Amino acid sequence: MGDRDPPDDGERPNVLSLSACPVCGGSITHVTVHSPSKAVSTPCGCQFPPAGLEFE
Repeated sequence: MGDRDPPDDGERPNVLSLSACPVCGGSITHVTVHSPSKAVSTPCGCQFPPAGLEFE
């Protein structure tokens, strides 16, 4: 449909990739760091030290 057609390169554009919780492995949308020793992931609510986070 005109100029809005996605490129035909076999990849899906605009696909959201969620991070995995370091405690339970579930998909998380964000992490809130409360202190140097406490972070909470959402939506699972697992608590862990922020040092457990991995960044890409």
